[in-house]
Amino acid sequence: MKLNAQQLEILALLKLDADRSPKDLAKSLGITERTVRYNLERMVGLGFARRFPMVNVYPLGLRYVNVYFSLAGADRKYARQLISRLERSPRVSWLAQLGGDFHYGAAFLVRRYEEVADLFSSLGAKATVAIRNKEITQHLALHLYSLKFLSSRSSKSEVFGYWTTGKDVEADALDFDILNLLASKQMAGGRELSRALGRPHSTIDARLKRLRRNKVYLGQWLQASFSLLHYQAFKVLLSTNAHDEKTKNHLRSFCENHPRIDHLIECVGRWDFEVGIVVQDSTQVLEVVESLMDEFGPIIQSTQTLPILRLLKLQQCCSLSELSGPILM
Repeated sequence: MKLNAQQLEILALLKLDADRSPKDLAKSLGITERTVRYNLERMVGLGFARRFPMVNVYPLGLRYVNVYFSLAGADRKYARQLISRLERSPRVSWLAQLGGDFHYGAAFLVRRYEEVADLFSSLGAKATVAIRNKEITQHLALHLYSLKFLSSRSSKSEVFGYWTTGKDVEADALDFDILNLLASKQMAGGRELSRALGRPHSTIDARLKRLRRNKVYLGQWLQASFSLLHYQAFKVLLSTNAHDEKTKNHLRSFCENHPRIDHLIECVGRWDFEVGIVVQDSTQVLEVVESLMDEFGPIIQSTQTLPILRLLKLQQCCSLSELSGPILM
């Protein structure tokens, strides 16, 4: 199935604001509210799009650590079991099968960087399949951009995301349960959360408002299935000497306005930035990389391009008890 122009516009406009009401969207598009609801339900039902919460874990004293690695060895059964365990782990927030220099990429939700380093050391000691070519980076910020290539209506510069602020927010088990249900079950409404948690709606509503006020829960966004839309996703890993804020702001602005750049992740580690690219043809990746080199050539030390073959998991938060347990069971 191929989406029509109207459906693509709905997808593009809701990418960074999935909380937007069908009534407001219908007014912007000049169509009926019923048409908006029908098209949105159809796209979600067919797997073209999924709602996700944007949860900023940094004020909770947490962080993401990204790991890229390859598997080598003859025991394919163990390799499949390892990937299955990563998929099931509530502490793994993103998992993808990659091409290029790495087989897989994963983002771990942790309190300490050492938790991930220790995990891979123990896996390497026990594994009948060797973990090769491993790189670990600390994830500092995410900037998510609109789908400018799908609709001219989304061509204005927009950005949604989170970054470290140095400010901590107190959160208890109920706050984490709310965030976990938002992330794992795509529950958006306070009444739905209230029923699931067995708590009064007024209590849940007050917690949601506080989480929003403290910029922990930032709202809903809509993730498109690029493969079903016949697009290909890539990551370009940039190592730079961009240490001043002026240069970083220039790169952020460039990525925000580029029609093929979907997101930007700022890191500390083997590389400094991960640039998410969405293209119809793999040859277009080279055009994007060349445009980055033309704009930032003097500060770019190296680039590495990774095709994202398959997204295996995306879930931003877990419960407090799961956070206290081991990364892999």
